Amino acid sequence: MKTVRIPILLSMFAVFSGPALAATEGRVDDSHLLTYVFLAICGLIVLFQLVPVLSLVGNLFKGSAESNLGIDVEELKAATSKYH
Repeated sequence: MKTVRIPILLSMFAVFSGPALAATEGRVDDSHLLTYVFLAICGLIVLFQLVPVLSLVGNLFKGSAESNLGIDVEELKAATSKYH
């Protein structure tokens, strides 16, 4: 029984380890300049979509501070401008 088991195990090892041993080359990066330009344009589109959101959030906080604290932004600018 042991004499039959060893060749079967060796043949299974050879069959299943073949693909792992065949992939000895590293991955080659064949991305071209146009790929990076495309990704940069996509990044710029996302960035420009965030600009109005950030300005709205800033105005939201500014309006919230004015209503909750009773601070007039124009008076604050006038008061601090003489120190600059």
